Amino acid sequence: GTSFSLSHRIMSLNGGKNKNKGFANAKLQRKLPQPRTFFQLNCNGLFEHPRFCRNSRYDFTTKTISTRRSGEGECGCCPPDSYYEAELKKVFEYVRKNQFHLCYFSETWVYGEDAKGTQPVTEHPLSCGGPGGAQNGGREEETWLHKYGLSETYRAYFSLQHRNYFGSRDTAWAGNVVFVHKDVQPPVKILRHADIGLTQGNAQYQGRYLEFEFPDGFHVLTTYMPFSGFNDNRSRTKKKIALRKTLDLAVRERLVQLREKEFVWMGDLNVSPGPLDHFLGEPGREDEYAMSMQEKQDGTHIEDIDDRGECGYTPNLKKRFHETVRLADGVDAFRHLSPYTRIYTQPHPAPGITRWDHYIVSKKIIEENRLEECEIYPDKCFSSDHCVVTMKLRSASEAATNSSKKKKVFEENDDDSKNSKNMSMLEQLRATSIDMQQLRAKRLKRFANQ
Repeated sequence: GTSFSLSHRIMSLNGGKNKNKGFANAKLQRKLPQPRTFFQLNCNGLFEHPRFCRNSRYDFTTKTISTRRSGEGECGCCPPDSYYEAELKKVFEYVRKNQFHLCYFSETWVYGEDAKGTQPVTEHPLSCGGPGGAQNGGREEETWLHKYGLSETYRAYFSLQHRNYFGSRDTAWAGNVVFVHKDVQPPVKILRHADIGLTQGNAQYQGRYLEFEFPDGFHVLTTYMPFSGFNDNRSRTKKKIALRKTLDLAVRERLVQLREKEFVWMGDLNVSPGPLDHFLGEPGREDEYAMSMQEKQDGTHIEDIDDRGECGYTPNLKKRFHETVRLADGVDAFRHLSPYTRIYTQPHPAPGITRWDHYIVSKKIIEENRLEECEIYPDKCFSSDHCVVTMKLRSASEAATNSSKKKKVFEENDDDSKNSKNMSMLEQLRATSIDMQQLRAKRLKRFANQ
């Protein structure tokens, strides 16, 4: 009977053909239809540092400045490649230990090799081994994912940037890398910046957008929004302001399309939504904020006052962000769970102490009680100026069970409070009755003595 039922199940899975494929389908069906645990880190070029070192890069762990160019020797003030590889190892060990379902790294400096950005990376040790990649004779065991124990549990996805000519690594500055755990079903669709209307040039948008649609219609949007520059017109140019606005509106349009679905929008969004999210919102800094909005005597102030202010804290940035979240029916996951907590995801003083790394979830996730936790870890930076931010969602069944438990506890507490109130009233009546009896006895005794 056992063998018959097993073969019957196999036949029903694949229509009586190709039993091996039936087993594969059954195994796939056991996988999670969507990720439930999330990790993100703006790694500040850490993936590239075992091979290259950006000019004048400030390292927040060693507090040293790098001035070495690609291909040159040690400059004396830059930590050796072994230091950065050790930091990369720590990141991967943290990921492996926690087994997050989806890990998002921004500002990776990882790029593709073709002009349209449609081919995977062929040289980078993150994804393939040996010179020219695994397809050109490289070995799988030489990849970082294999070396640090992630290749068996994760798939890697890239925003696929184009390295134009020598020395143009900045085109990959914002490149995204996403690891999806193999316990999660593979995404059925992947979108990049060109797929949401950002088609004016690969280098201009720098791989800042990578979206995944999972089999059950769950969407994850990973974005690294542009840093618009410091608070002067030489750094925060009109071109940078326009680029940021273009990306803001493009992502908004996409999120509005998804407002009826379940989605997670995550990444370094380079905006502090409110006073609790920026150092200038701290008590006693009102004068500093006012000064950041004033015109400068040397004429370097930004022309539009709504584009002035400290990094990520300008009126226009905050207004566009809140408008996007509102129109998409989204919710700031961290602020929903911690409405009065002041904590920063960029805990270092340059360019400013801020909360820029966010998880925005669809209102549907909140209404279904699926948001379980969202945590910020200022002590886990791994040589970056940003820190790790994680989020956990409940499954639909867990959410339903949790809601039932909460309702039951509430009802029990409500009954207890009613009973307690009733008991309190009875006790007061009894006490009053005793007092009245004692008073009456005293009066009768006094009357008798008279």
